[in-house]
Amino acid sequence: MSSTELIEFHNGVADNSYEFKNSWGGSARIWDSLFKAYIPKEQEYDNWIQAAQDNRLWSVWKNNRLSNAERLVYWFSCDNALVAKENFTEMASALREFATKHPCTDKVCHLENFAKVFNESDADAIGLHGTSVVENPWFNWCEEQGESIPYDITKGNKHWFVFERLKKYNNDNLSEHQLSTLQKLEEDIFECGVDGGMSTSDAIDKLHEMEKEYGVYDPNAKTPRWVIDP
Repeated sequence: MSSTELIEFHNGVADNSYEFKNSWGGSARIWDSLFKAYIPKEQEYDNWIQAAQDNRLWSVWKNNRLSNAERLVYWFSCDNALVAKENFTEMASALREFATKHPCTDKVCHLENFAKVFNESDADAIGLHGTSVVENPWFNWCEEQGESIPYDITKGNKHWFVFERLKKYNNDNLSEHQLSTLQKLEEDIFECGVDGGMSTSDAIDKLHEMEKEYGVYDPNAKTPRWVIDP
């Protein structure tokens, strides 16, 4: 039977895995749910496999009806995707939200077990090996050494981080109303003083709260961020 794995990285190197029997409960379960919810059938027996072959599946993340959780789960199922340690709790929540929104009681589903790993892991990052029927992308065979060499985040350049992509997506797709809201808050904080008796610290907290709601919060972002010429 095939299997799917979550690969943990410690000190930048792939070194531990959690195996789940029947890989249909991982990426395939995610893609099937997104196909049924967001990709119109082109013929009676159309399915996610055909949608993958003609690339409809690989552009489903662009559908503006998807939630942030659905995008995160979809992107995590893609090649070379990683989730960094600081985002483990959010990733676990996204997996559970996805499973709740797209229940599949008649099929295998590993999403809750994935979420538990994210909740309990002390790794630096976690990636997915979607199915054992293909080579593990996080271990590369070395002919000279005669063994598989674990991927090193600090040296390799094929990986990318799911939450960084979400931030970029949400930044690029802020509505005019959302952007103006963030700009007004920053103007209050950095230029005009704070309206309505709100303290500066409360206004900064409000700004971060709105950023989190819009999916663009970045604790490392320099401020001011939204007002170009404060």
